[in-house]
Amino acid sequence: MATKALPGMEEEVDSELEEAADAYVEARDKRMKLTRAEVSTRDALLALMKERKRKVYRRDELTIMVAAGKDKVKVKKRKPKEKKAKTDEE
Repeated sequence: MATKALPGMEEEVDSELEEAADAYVEARDKRMKLTRAEVSTRDALLALMKERKRKVYRRDELTIMVAAGKDKVKVKKRKPKEKKAKTDEE
């Protein structure tokens, strides 16, 4: 049940609030699209791991693991360690 404002008590327009709300809605909608894409690619990776009968795959900085007893896959990718540049002091 919607309530009506009494005469003279109408809500003032707050354009700053409305702009902030619009920015939030835009960011939320982008995140939701990314979430759908993430789920789709995760499912494809899981299917590929099952097709190859792999529980774990490791190479360099990449580790892919199928969670035991679950239809979930975990991926860890570390950034390669940067080699320290030699300085004149060494």
